[in-house]
Amino acid sequence: MKIGLLAYHSVCNFGATLQLLSTYHWFKNNGHIPIIINWIPDDLNSYYANNSLSSQRELQRQLRTIIWNETNLCHSSKDVANTIENESIDAVVVGSDAIAQHHPLLERIVFPCRKIISVRHYTSDRTFPNAYWADWKRYLKK
Repeated sequence: MKIGLLAYHSVCNFGATLQLLSTYHWFKNNGHIPIIINWIPDDLNSYYANNSLSSQRELQRQLRTIIWNETNLCHSSKDVANTIENESIDAVVVGSDAIAQHHPLLERIVFPCRKIISVRHYTSDRTFPNAYWADWKRYLKK
């Protein structure tokens, strides 16, 4: 069975990489064909670019190409659905603590601050709905 793994795979954090690598190899060692679904929304990619060293991001990307197979880059949930169909993925395992996060408006209000009031903004991977919540299912043909 071809298994798509959808998790934080591009973050500059070797712990996240090792966690996903262990899941990848568990499926591989048990007779499945795992593939990492390469979902990185544009706003998350911008966040990484602004908050981590480019050399570290490049080393992380090079490591990923060596240790596992991943799909073409997906920017949206529609891209994820198309990738699932184009790659003939039979099942998807979502492994992200983002599915346990919900940030309603009242939680995002910051007070006091330099302005009278401020609203904290999260990247789309941390707001509902997103690919970790399997919102790509509505785009699947099968």
